Amino acid sequence: SNQIKKCLVCSVRIISDCDLVQEFLSADVYQDDSISIDVEIKIKLPDQSITMFKIKHLSTADQVYDMIVENIGLPEQCVPYFYLFEILDYTFERKLHFNEYPHQIYIQNCCTANTTCLCLRKFIFSPTLENQLLKYPLARNYLYREAIDQLNHLENLTIDQRSALKTFNEIEYIKYAQTFTDIYNTITFPLCLCSSHKNNGCVIVSLNFTRLRLHACSNDGKLDENQIADFDWKIIGQYYLEKQYFIFEYKRSTMNITKSIKLQTSFGQYMYDCFECIHRELQLINNMNQQDE
Repeated sequence: SNQIKKCLVCSVRIISDCDLVQEFLSADVYQDDSISIDVEIKIKLPDQSITMFKIKHLSTADQVYDMIVENIGLPEQCVPYFYLFEILDYTFERKLHFNEYPHQIYIQNCCTANTTCLCLRKFIFSPTLENQLLKYPLARNYLYREAIDQLNHLENLTIDQRSALKTFNEIEYIKYAQTFTDIYNTITFPLCLCSSHKNNGCVIVSLNFTRLRLHACSNDGKLDENQIADFDWKIIGQYYLEKQYFIFEYKRSTMNITKSIKLQTSFGQYMYDCFECIHRELQLINNMNQQDE
């Protein structure tokens, strides 16, 4: 039966890859806002459950997200720290931009072997802000489930550490996960071309609340341990999108002029959204610290 299932998936995938079918799935119906069609999409929640939601086919990511958080009862205070993502593979999920059509993404991936390509997950970098969400049971459970998923990918945990994890409650587990600063609440992008690397070579971009990192790598993603450039958020100035490039400017204390770095990537909008989110969180933390003084 597994062979039959694989054949069916492959057959349907071949049909779905046909240019005519792709044109039918994604073209005019998304250009004509006078047409309103009720559709169903499946969303994977952080607790690994799959939930079906009824939406309008022209609902934007913002509209679908608002409907989902109301449906699941996510507290209003937690809403800014989660969003919809597209599951691209087992190691990378792309945050949807606010004006994308989730249903369009959903049907373009409907013939894969996965149950759904859309998921709800956290979009937060600051441990301080994350800890403020722990008083809300649903958000705490979602953060806990994501922490489990992230630590499960760690290969260098000792047997004692893994045994200790089994004894932790949700809050203890999350706070322990936060100690893995280069993994937890860190987003790592697929490799891309970088203007500052030799011969416009490849780098892997990762970012978290404390730094942006460009790690040089080969064309097949093998990391060069001797070529890592870290950027504190304080030295980063403007950042913007320009066609297929995401560009950011920086100025270290040892530099007389500002330099810019161009990253050629298909995930430029997601990078931009991450920069925006981190700067927003840094400002929130700064405001909180000033109020405490």
